[in-house]
Amino acid sequence: MTNLKKLKKLLSLDARRDGLLPTASHALPFRIDPPGAREAFLICHGYTGIPDEMRHLATVLAGAGYAVSVPRYPGHGTCREDLFHCGAEDWLRCALDAYANLSAEYPVVHIAGHSMGGLIATAIAAIHGSSRLVLMAPAFSLSIPRIQWIPFTSHFVRDIKRNRQPSDFDRSNPARMQIFAQYWQDDLVAPTAGLVYLSRLVRGLLPRVKARVLVLLGEKDTTVPVSVSSLIGRKAINASHIETVVFDNAGHLFPFDSDRDRSSTVVLRWLADSASKPT
Repeated sequence: MTNLKKLKKLLSLDARRDGLLPTASHALPFRIDPPGAREAFLICHGYTGIPDEMRHLATVLAGAGYAVSVPRYPGHGTCREDLFHCGAEDWLRCALDAYANLSAEYPVVHIAGHSMGGLIATAIAAIHGSSRLVLMAPAFSLSIPRIQWIPFTSHFVRDIKRNRQPSDFDRSNPARMQIFAQYWQDDLVAPTAGLVYLSRLVRGLLPRVKARVLVLLGEKDTTVPVSVSSLIGRKAINASHIETVVFDNAGHLFPFDSDRDRSSTVVLRWLADSASKPT
């Protein structure tokens, strides 16, 4: 779709007709600027995720003296109809803008990302040359059945009804329940094609990454396989150092579910260890 067609489509939207909703309260982007902070972190959430999912890690990093920015991608945290009008270029542009704003205030900006956010974080690190890059279950490889057909299918099907039920984790989290039916109850085929395209494109940027890289993976992740670490190792040939940590019994949501404490602890330890090892 050309930019002109996309603009006309956006201008033709009617909130009542198209079911557009305001941003959910827990989906708002946020900043934390501790007094005296001299370095910052941009943290990128995952596909159909929300900034609040990154709040624990952001709070831990802020407690360690880092300023933190967590943007919200267009079409996220509102409703699926909103997501259908966005694409990978919109999500990447949003994160690039957030990085530009953060780097205007802080001379050193590190980048972290979960799942699709790991792809976006990698792209920004490749473009801007960040010295520290934290990748949490980065979606360079996906275990989703028939994922290779998604770009083709998306031309004919927008979504597939699955009527999934919330997990116990979802039910215990008001922020997730607020948007569960919009994003995770069914398969959103059309926007998922954007995730697949982004994954393929950013793999090509891995050789441009020169940062020290921390890769965190979940042993029982059914979305991003542990084997993605090998792919990163093969392609990120110019990274100054790559460290991989696999959390036993952890799934895809380890940065913000019951494993959030051990994952944030590993990030802090890695930052402390790498502080004396300049890129």
